[in-house]
Formats: sequence, C-alpha cells, structure tokens
Amino acid sequence: MKKIVAQQVVTVGSGVVALTEAQARPRAHNLELLKKGKDRSEYNVRAPIQFKAGEEFLYSGEVDKSGRLHDPDAEALAKLEFEDLIRAKTRAALESEFEERLAKALAEQEARLRAELAGK
Repeated sequence: MKKIVAQQVVTVGSGVVALTEAQARPRAHNLELLKKGKDRSEYNVRAPIQFKAGEEFLYSGEVDKSGRLHDPDAEALAKLEFEDLIRAKTRAALESEFEERLAKALAEQEARLRAELAGK
C-alpha cells in the first residue's frame, strides 16, 4: 500500500484503504472491514469517501499523473458487477414482457374456445 498525504480534498471511489479508527468511524457506512489492525485497519471502499487536505492514509491503488486515485482491479470488478446488474434487470424485464404476452395469448385462446363452445 502507498502512503498518501492529501494535498487537497481527495475522493477515493474504489480500492482498499488502511485507516485509523478515527478516520474510519465517520466513513463507516461506505467501508467494508477486511482486516483489523493494531494502528490501522484495511477497508474495501464500497462507495466514494473523501479526505481533507493534510490527512494521511494508505491506499492499494494507483495515483495517476493528475493525482487521481484509482484501483484498476476494483474498477474492473465494479464494471462487471454493473454489467451483471444490467443483465439481470434486462432479463427480468424480458421475462415480465414474455409473461404478459403469454397471459394475453392464453386469455385470447380461452375466449375463442368459449365462443366456439357457446356456438355449438
């Protein structure tokens, strides 16, 4: 992990960070504890967290030339999870549409059969 000292407000959107208890507490709703440590614990960043200028933390990802923090592995995983979500929603929508069409076709077929039976 790399030691990061924020020069300005820094947003971390993904990856693993090592934070002190005091740093983790206000960000807990966006973190998932991975490994409890003596001075710092490691957390998976589940939603973006921010650090103010001067704050120090450890980060597993990379810092690009613009100073942006990112974790390519975590970003790739998030993209896959998003794609899975889209597939699941699309599948559910298609299944719902299929069920509606099937119900309509069955109702029409039942109406025709009733009409035929009534005419005999």
